[in-house]
Amino acid sequence: RFEVSPDGRFEDRGTITFPNRRTAAVAAVVVTRGGGWCNMTATAAAPSTAPALDISLRVCATPACAADLAGRGIRAASAAGGWSWAFGDAPTGNLKGTIHPTPSPDLAGCCSGCANAKEGDCGAKFNLEAGLLSKDGWAVINDSAALPLDMTAAPPDASFETYFRTSWVSPEPRRGGVEDFYLFGCGTMYRECLADFTALSGPVALPPINTLGVWWSRHWGDESANKAMVDDVGVMTARNLESQVLDAYAARGLPLHVMVLDMEWHSELKAPDCSFRGIAGWGGYTWNETLFPDVPGLVNRKI
Repeated sequence: RFEVSPDGRFEDRGTITFPNRRTAAVAAVVVTRGGGWCNMTATAAAPSTAPALDISLRVCATPACAADLAGRGIRAASAAGGWSWAFGDAPTGNLKGTIHPTPSPDLAGCCSGCANAKEGDCGAKFNLEAGLLSKDGWAVINDSAALPLDMTAAPPDASFETYFRTSWVSPEPRRGGVEDFYLFGCGTMYRECLADFTALSGPVALPPINTLGVWWSRHWGDESANKAMVDDVGVMTARNLESQVLDAYAARGLPLHVMVLDMEWHSELKAPDCSFRGIAGWGGYTWNETLFPDVPGLVNRKI
């Protein structure tokens, strides 16, 4: 982890991306100085089989020099791993990760993003973000904008698992101007790279068993979007969902494990012209209590 702080104060809180700051110590660090650089060689502690890592930081006498990441003030390399990196290097062999967000409200827009891209920049249809695994031998994740966590609910000697399960987003934001990066220099040890990531980010949750079952989902809409259905059964309310979906599946002896609600369950601060059915909107996590007056009753109902 590399952090650059103009005021010399560093962010020790975990973030929503990397909640674990208490990583295992390396077995040994050898430090030398020369040519304006502080050179460190770190050897991993057992049972890790990772090769030694050489890290060099430019020795600076002024804050401006210390913050000059663009001047390649940070370098790292692994002779045994066959890779080297300096801050600002662009990846050339990254094996990519997930789909990059698009301006489209759904994924329909991602199919045209690579029309003019060079071969290898992204897949045939989808723009992909850089991932952890790379033929370069290294990958960098910029964690500068990730929200910090408030971990005061757990005692100081608590395990990472306890921190992970009891922490929440801190009301105190990061200070401005702080740059925070993680360098994963795993070479071609891809399995170990993923293990290192989850040691910092927390365990990857398995999908709940009900997500592998039968789903019900549709855009119910209103008079402008689905007039025929609204004229037949009314707008989407908790009562209509129970009678038209839950009770209807049960009456026919059909299994149902997940019911997906479209946008009408949301509330907006500024209501559109739909006062006859309450406030409806795209975003947020606030339930529309006009349409769903008993949210716990609906959510906890057995399907």
